[in-house]
Amino acid sequence: MDGKMVIGEAARILKRSLRSVYRMLAKVREKGPEGVLHGNRTKVSSRRVPEATRKKVIQLALGKYRDINDTHLCEILSEAGASVMMLPAGEIYEAIQRRVLDAGEFSIPSMDKDLAFYEIAEYLLVPGLHQPSTIFDITINKKSWDNLSPDLQQIVAVAAQTVTLRTLTRCINADIQALEFFRQKGVKIEYLSPEIQKNLARVAYNLMEKKAAADPFFAKVWNSQKEFRKGYKQYKELMTPQYE
Repeated sequence: MDGKMVIGEAARILKRSLRSVYRMLAKVREKGPEGVLHGNRTKVSSRRVPEATRKKVIQLALGKYRDINDTHLCEILSEAGASVMMLPAGEIYEAIQRRVLDAGEFSIPSMDKDLAFYEIAEYLLVPGLHQPSTIFDITINKKSWDNLSPDLQQIVAVAAQTVTLRTLTRCINADIQALEFFRQKGVKIEYLSPEIQKNLARVAYNLMEKKAAADPFFAKVWNSQKEFRKGYKQYKELMTPQYE
């Protein structure tokens, strides 16, 4: 090998057209290796998010939105004696496969199926405990919303409600199929002991009370949830048929 390469071979390796490679070659001859760098490399994009907005997003991410339900779950499990590690969804499979984790908690059975957890997990533990319900949201700029006519606002509201209802009912059907799929793959489905569930619920309740004592807004939301659950418990006891 003499260290040289023909244009056609370079184009194949770089997956570029011959014309593009000729342009790159001309720039390298003119400016050296830096000639292949994009001309806008050191320039600020005209579509860059304003610095004030960027700082506000970071502040929200590290503050108000830091304690989302997944973080609460980590605190709850830690209080219960588990060693918890938070990972992106795409890293859970490999972490369990490599025995970095003994177990992983992600989502509903149909999503667990899509992520192929059945390939590396012998057991599926139910029910999911990381959140009491599934909540969908749509975020709209207040000024943009106010500029919509009442009929368009109503269309958006109804569409959002429809998506929520359809998704929830679709997920139930998808989960039924996923559970059967897991059984066929040899995954053992186990129901978490009610005693363990109650213990985790006590730990969670104490954690919520502690956070409510330190944050007036958290307390407002938490008290509202407790009041609703009190009424719902009575409703469920009276309105749920017991024929199975």
